[in-house]
Amino acid sequence: MKKLILFSLLAVISLFANAQEVDVTTLEWVKKGQDCANVFNNADASLVFGTDAGGSNLSYVDISAYGKINLYGTAGQTARLFINREEIGDKGIVFVEINSNGVGVFDCKKMLELQPTIQYIHLNGIKASAWNTKLNLSSITVSGDPITFPEISWVCPAGETDITEFAWIKKEQDCANNLSTTTDAVVFGTDAGGKNISFVDITYCSSLKVYGPKGQKARFFINREEYSENFQFFAEIGDDGVGVLNLADVLSAQEGAKYIHLNGVKAASPGEQLKIDGITVIEKPWVCPEGEVDYTTLEGYKDVNNIGKSIKGGDVVYGNQSSGDDYVDVTAYDIVKFYGTPGALLRVFANRAGGEGVTVGKNEQRVSIGNDGVGTLDIKDVMEATEKEYCYLSGIKICAAWQGASIDQKIVIKGISVVSAPAPYTIATTAGKIGTVVLDYPASIEGATLYEVASFDASTGLELSEVEGDMVGGTPYIYVASADEVVCTKKGASVAHGDFDCTKGNVGNGLVGCYSEVSPTKSSEWFGYIRSSYIINNNQLRQIGQGNITIPANRCFFVPSKYDSESSASGAKTITIPTEEATAIKNVNASLEGGKIYDMNGREVKSMKKGGIYLVGGMKISVK
Repeated sequence: MKKLILFSLLAVISLFANAQEVDVTTLEWVKKGQDCANVFNNADASLVFGTDAGGSNLSYVDISAYGKINLYGTAGQTARLFINREEIGDKGIVFVEINSNGVGVFDCKKMLELQPTIQYIHLNGIKASAWNTKLNLSSITVSGDPITFPEISWVCPAGETDITEFAWIKKEQDCANNLSTTTDAVVFGTDAGGKNISFVDITYCSSLKVYGPKGQKARFFINREEYSENFQFFAEIGDDGVGVLNLADVLSAQEGAKYIHLNGVKAASPGEQLKIDGITVIEKPWVCPEGEVDYTTLEGYKDVNNIGKSIKGGDVVYGNQSSGDDYVDVTAYDIVKFYGTPGALLRVFANRAGGEGVTVGKNEQRVSIGNDGVGTLDIKDVMEATEKEYCYLSGIKICAAWQGASIDQKIVIKGISVVSAPAPYTIATTAGKIGTVVLDYPASIEGATLYEVASFDASTGLELSEVEGDMVGGTPYIYVASADEVVCTKKGASVAHGDFDCTKGNVGNGLVGCYSEVSPTKSSEWFGYIRSSYIINNNQLRQIGQGNITIPANRCFFVPSKYDSESSASGAKTITIPTEEATAIKNVNASLEGGKIYDMNGREVKSMKKGGIYLVGGMKISVK
C-alpha cells in the first residue's frame, strides 16, 4: 500500500514538472546500429532507455535544443547516462542521483568540461549505475534553454586539402567565398553558364567533401564550360557533418572528360539555404601515363624538386636556373609534358652552357599549361632554336606576373614526363599517284607534294593548289607522290577530334578527313554526304554513290556541298594539278594503268624529270 502511494505521488510530481518539459520518448530516435530500448517504467530493467553500446556508430536522441535532462524515479537510485559517446567514448558516461523528491537533473553545461569543442548533445542511453543494479524511472524529460556551444574555427582534416588552397583560374567570373554565411546563393566559385567559366582544377583528386550542419544538400557545378548537361552533382551532409562526392562518378557521367574543373557550389535547389564550414578534396598521386617516362627518373640535375608542391611565381619546380653545366639529357625523346595547374606559365632552361645569359625563345622556352592541365615542349624546336644537336634541360621555374603569367600563386606541377618520338606514318604508293591524307598532329612530309582544293567545277572537276611547309594537325590534304613511299613524321602534339570531321580550318575546302575507318553503313550522321561524295581512284574523282565503299583511316573524301552549298555533281571528274605554267590535265584516259609513269613514246620510266611530259594514271603531266 505504501509503495502504491509512493508511485502515485511520483507520478503527480512528474506530471507537474513535465508541464514545462518535453518527454524524451517523443523526440526522434536517430538509429545507427542499435534500436532504442524504452523500458524505464520496469523496475527489473538495467538498461531503461536507448542503448549502452560502444563504438562510433551509435544511435541517439538529439537534445541539443535543451539545457537539462530530468529523471523522475525512485529516490536514492543512481542513473548512468551515455552522452556523445559516439565521439568521446567512455568520457561521455555521467551519473545522476535521484534525490529525496524523486528527481535527478543533469545540466548539459557539464559536457563542456568533458568536451570543450562540443557542438551538439546526443543522448545515447540511460541505465543503472552498476551491473546487477536496478533502475526504475517513471519518466525522462528534457527542458531549459540550450547551452551556448563554443565557436570554433573549422580545421581541414589531416590527409585532405582545403579547396581554397587551389588557384582560382579566373575567366569571366570572380570566386565567391561565402562558406561561413548561410545563403541560398553561391557559397564558393560561380554558377555562371556559358563557355568561358572560371574554375578550380581538381583533376588529380579522388573525392570532394563538404563540411557543415547535417541534412543540408550541396550542389556542385563541374566542367560546366564544356558540358551543357550532366554538369550538376549533389552531396548530402550526413550525421557526421560531412557530405562526399566521388569524382569517379563525375567521369562516369561525363563520358570522355579529360579533366575535372569545379566551377561552383551552392544549395541543392533555389530558395534552400546552405552554410558550409569547409570544402576539401582528397588528392591522389600523379601517375605517369602509359607510354611516357617520368622525368624525375632520368639521370641528371635534381638540385631542387618541388613537383607536387604548391609554389608561386619565381619558384623552382625542378633542377635550377643558375647553371647550364648541370642538366638532364632529353635528346633521345620527342616531347616534354608538364602536368599541373591550368594557366600556369613555365620557364624551361635548355642548352645553357657555362651559365650564359638567357634569351626567351632560345635557351629559355616558355610553356603554358592548358585547360586540360597539360603543357608540352617540342624537343626538336629547342634544338633548332639553340642550333644544337642535343637538348639538355637545366631547370624549370614558374613565371611571375611581371613575366607574363596570368596566375602566379598556388601553382602545383603534379608531374613531368618525356615521350619518345613515334614511328613515322607511312603510305605505300607509286610515284605520280594521287592520294589523300589527314593526321591529328602536325607532321613533315617526304616523298610527296601537298595540295589543297583551289576550285571545283561540276562540269570539269577539281583544281588544286600547292601547299608550302608541313602538314597541320587535323587538316585533310591531297598529295601527289614522288616516290614509292610517303613518310609523315610527327612534329608536335595531337589535336582533339572526333572519329572523323570536316575540320574548321577547311570549311569550304570540301575535304573531309577520317581518323577511323568510315563507310555509309557505319555513320548515319554522314550517310547523305558520303553517298553524294567523291573519292580519289586511279587519279580521278569518282563518286561513291550506292557502292559499298569503305574509306580507310587517315584518308579523305570530297564533299561538293561542303565546298559550295550550291555544288552538286555526278560521274567521274578530272583533277588538275598546277605546274609552273598551270598546265591543265584534261581528257582522262582511265584505261591506262594507274600509278605507272610513261613518257610520250609509251615507255615506262621510274621518275619524272624537269622539262618532260609524262602520262600518269591516264593524265598528261608537264613538269617545268
